[in-house]
Amino acid sequence: MSQFTTGDVAFLLEWRYFNEGAQAMLRRLNPAHHMEFACGHPVIVLEKTASHALVTTVSAHGSGPWDGWRAPWTSGRRYARVADHFRSFAGTQRPNSQREFLRLSKGAWPKPKGSWVHVENVLLVPLLALGNFTKPKCWERNGTILHVDQTSMHDLIVHIQVANPRWLELLGRLDFLAAKAIKTKQHPPPPPPPPPAAMPAPPPPAASESGWTEVAKKKKRR
Repeated sequence: MSQFTTGDVAFLLEWRYFNEGAQAMLRRLNPAHHMEFACGHPVIVLEKTASHALVTTVSAHGSGPWDGWRAPWTSGRRYARVADHFRSFAGTQRPNSQREFLRLSKGAWPKPKGSWVHVENVLLVPLLALGNFTKPKCWERNGTILHVDQTSMHDLIVHIQVANPRWLELLGRLDFLAAKAIKTKQHPPPPPPPPPAAMPAPPPPAASESGWTEVAKKKKRR
């Protein structure tokens, strides 16, 4: 939805809500990611235009009370081998003390013990793929959208610029899609030409002419 701004927390809609065409489009925009697993998570809006946004997911990465909120870089998963590529919201385990906790401008994250951002996981999505993150109590009370603190947001963007080798490419693709959307809006494609009109059927011969011909033939035979 277009009301989101940079730093807002939105919700990347669940995979099952997209039709086959939308699913194919999301995969095409993010060939390096498994979008069916990325969907259904809260996301931080990093950059946006009138039509698309760059977002990063906030996830527990499968952890919970059953495993003591195990940090993803200790799970042995291939994508999580670099511990320093994870950022933690306040209350969640940090990979090291060199990285500050991420904080919201107001309140705390709804899942304080298991909320990590993987700086390699930046997605390019249309704004129509984003909905409201309705889990926080502030949303239940008055529809308030969570927003990342300005200092944390700046720190996160700098970290992504350094650690994510695709960041500049993603920014370029975001700008390209924005320009394409503006061009399409200003110069919509012409409507298709109307189908060719059917050729009219030839008129039937006049009754008088037809009768005259028959009379002339009979006279000839005589």
